Amino acid sequence: MRLPTGIINDLYRLSARKELRGLGFRDLSIFNNALLAKQWWRLIHFPNTLAAKVLKHCYFPDSSIVQVSDCSYGSFLWKSFVWGKELLDAGSRWCIADGSSVSIYHDRWLPRPISFKVQSPPVLDIFAKVGCLKLSSGAWNEDLIHASFEPDEASLILNLPCSLSPSPDAVLWYFDKLGSYTVKSGYHFGCERILKPSTSGLNLVESWWKALWPLKVPGKVKLLIWRGCHNWLPCKGVLSRQGFSGDQICSVCHSRPESPMHALWGCHSLKSIRSMCGFTKGIKCGDDTQFIDFMMECRSRLSFDNFELLCIVIWRIWYRRNDLVHNHGSLRVEEVVLWSLTFLSDFQRANSVPSDKVANMGVEKLKWKPPGKGLFKINTDAAINGSLGRVGIGIIIRDSAGHVMASSSQSLRSVLSPQSAEAVAILRGLQLARDSGL
Repeated sequence: MRLPTGIINDLYRLSARKELRGLGFRDLSIFNNALLAKQWWRLIHFPNTLAAKVLKHCYFPDSSIVQVSDCSYGSFLWKSFVWGKELLDAGSRWCIADGSSVSIYHDRWLPRPISFKVQSPPVLDIFAKVGCLKLSSGAWNEDLIHASFEPDEASLILNLPCSLSPSPDAVLWYFDKLGSYTVKSGYHFGCERILKPSTSGLNLVESWWKALWPLKVPGKVKLLIWRGCHNWLPCKGVLSRQGFSGDQICSVCHSRPESPMHALWGCHSLKSIRSMCGFTKGIKCGDDTQFIDFMMECRSRLSFDNFELLCIVIWRIWYRRNDLVHNHGSLRVEEVVLWSLTFLSDFQRANSVPSDKVANMGVEKLKWKPPGKGLFKINTDAAINGSLGRVGIGIIIRDSAGHVMASSSQSLRSVLSPQSAEAVAILRGLQLARDSGL
């Protein structure tokens, strides 16, 4: 049965990320795609499994799985795997070791999404491998690289860490720190490809939703704000547009149509509440104002504490409105702000770490400890000088008595990320230990 368009649109909104007005529910199509991409990843990295051998015999007997290009035939299972391959290809690139397996101009190997490919006009042989850009020592041939690529791409290549030992090239997943594909990272990447905002207006909305969900208020309060921003509150104006019979006039003030903005803040009966919440003075809150615009303006102007209090007050206003309309309640508007102050204080106190525990959390002082008898400890550090385009590395190796067995300081012509620089320092430390016979 084909689902109605309205239901499909509602499901689409719910599956959008929280930063984009959604609730973060999984999009089943993208999640399915991410799961199948994981299967293709396993076929690449575990070629000796029974499943990989069977598929190779059937579909690519004379090549490797990374060279598969014609995928228009085969069983439903194979076509499903190929669908996952499309997602994996979009977010993966080659990790260069010896460079013998990677084509300079045809393969994806530069750390630059989304293409990951070389954009400079071909100067070298069109079928040349990345290995020809390296010296016999394994380091990059800087003169050749500067002569063959545009300056920005030459810088990207020279910043790639060099593998100084012979090892095969490997495929890595760019959107994971460890380079390993996970369904979670694949799903988020798939969502980014479809839902990523492209205008400054959407970026502003995204920043608003990012500010809403981390608030230290109950989930029911955040959900009410979310519904109000979507015009999904069952107030008279919204119900009338959905085809319900009856007028749109507010049941509290009996003077204006009841929109989410009117019911939650703009109603004439809430004038004393607006006066008590003086921090919202000067923020437009007329009936022609959209509730999401009002909340975004409040978030940009108010302090974090005042904005959290405002959210609690709005939730209590909605509670008072429903009590008046459905139960003929008598909650006075003056009590709303006082109740909200007490409620917010109690909630945050109940969800915070006791002050006595915080005071007793001592910070352990770091002190170097020698390794066990017969062992050696390698300590490394890296520092980056972005203006000079260099990375400094320091290495020291000591025995169980604290005696220095070897040490080294190196300066590399590269601009790496802090994580990559520390990783290179550790690698150089291990190489120093090996060369020292330890």
